[in-house]
Parts: sequence; C-alpha cells; structure tokens
Amino acid sequence: MPRMLAGQPKPAYVAGMVAAAFVAPGAKSIRAIAPTALRVLGLRTGLTHLEWFRRPDGSIAVSEVAVRAVTLGRISQPIERRYNTASIFKRARGAGRITRCEGIDELLAEFGAHVAAVDLLPVGAQRRDWRATSLSDGVVVVRHRELAKTIEMADRFAADLHLYAG
Repeated sequence: MPRMLAGQPKPAYVAGMVAAAFVAPGAKSIRAIAPTALRVLGLRTGLTHLEWFRRPDGSIAVSEVAVRAVTLGRISQPIERRYNTASIFKRARGAGRITRCEGIDELLAEFGAHVAAVDLLPVGAQRRDWRATSLSDGVVVVRHRELAKTIEMADRFAADLHLYAG
C-alpha cells in the first residue's frame, strides 16, 4: 500500500481504486470548497481527481482538477498493468536562477533503468513561478513492476535529489 503522509486519511478501497475521504484534521474547509470549485469548472456529474493545498495564511488553493473517464459496458481489449509509476516534482531551494543540481548522477546510476523521464531545469535557467505552473522546477518519473520498489525509488528521488537557485 502506498505510504500516506502523517495526518492524511487512510484510503478506502472501492472496486480496485483508492479513494481518500476528506476526513483528515482540518479537511472541513476543503469539503466546503471542493463542490464550488467543480461547479465553477462546469462539472455537474462524474468522477474527478482534485488536488489542493493549504497556503501559509491558512486559506485553501485548488491546484488541479481532472475528470476521470468512466466506461460503461465491456472493454474489447485485454487490460494489462505492466508498471507502477510515481512522479516526483522538485522545487529548487533559493530564488533566481538554478545554480546546481545534486544527487541526479548517483540516482540515475542506481535506478536509471527504471527512470521513464527526467525534466529538470538546467543550470542557468530561471526558476519557475510555483503559482503559475504544475511542473515546479522539474519532475522525475519512475516505474517498476513492483509497487514497493516504485515507492522506494520515489522516496529516494524525493530525499536525495536537490536543485539550488541563487
């Protein structure tokens, strides 16, 4: 099972999918905002994925909403899940232009066969405005047949890959 952050709700399993209910401490405000955010986007029915975060001033920001497709009937092609995947988004420490990237060479040497994509800002590039992009200053995508190995790689890239700006 994927590791949940401290204070996050325990997932509920529904038809092979994981759905985290809004039961975490402090989630009352997102329960009030989420329906309005969906209505503003014109969504009336269906399944969605909604990401949100709490700003330093305590207010809520909805950062992503995605509609999930629902299939009625039968799918004519066999479905095979080959890989588990994880995306690790990185923000540089500091302001201004990227000055260095630490840890990427070691991580690629260890996990390179399982890295599907690396899109990090190069040295010299201006940091992205985190309020205007979902990519932050870069992303790494890893994949593996075993969920535990995927989680291990994601944790390592999250902990050991560092971008710096100055």
